[in-house]
Amino acid sequence: MRLRRGGREVVGRPGEACRQLAGHRPALDSALAWHLLRPTRRTDSDYRMTPDQWKILAVLIVTIGLLIWGRFRHDLVALAALLATTLLGLVPTASAFAGFGHPAVITVAGVLVMSAALEKTGAVDALVDHLIPRNARTTGACHR
Repeated sequence: MRLRRGGREVVGRPGEACRQLAGHRPALDSALAWHLLRPTRRTDSDYRMTPDQWKILAVLIVTIGLLIWGRFRHDLVALAALLATTLLGLVPTASAFAGFGHPAVITVAGVLVMSAALEKTGAVDALVDHLIPRNARTTGACHR
């Protein structure tokens, strides 16, 4: 068998040429022999959920339910879900709050604080008055 590799010719049996081209024999052997493995038989226990999976599913369902219900603020619901997963031992305590130090989270929190401040001071209304004339605005359902 003759194969070209970077300008040079590799000659030999088909298996040798493939191994020489791959450069890493064990990885190539396992990649070529995957179809020779017998399929494993699945039992009923392979499809059962573990207790930790049931716990996280319960926390997820409760969290989604509270978010849809809308009675509580979204940030409080998310914090309660994080605390629940930590108390149930699903999230390691040491890494539970590590995400709050990420620059993206700090940036989003800063933008939310700034937008709330601009809304409260009336700066947003002044900008809207300047950009959109009063007679062009819709009335009714948007201002209830």
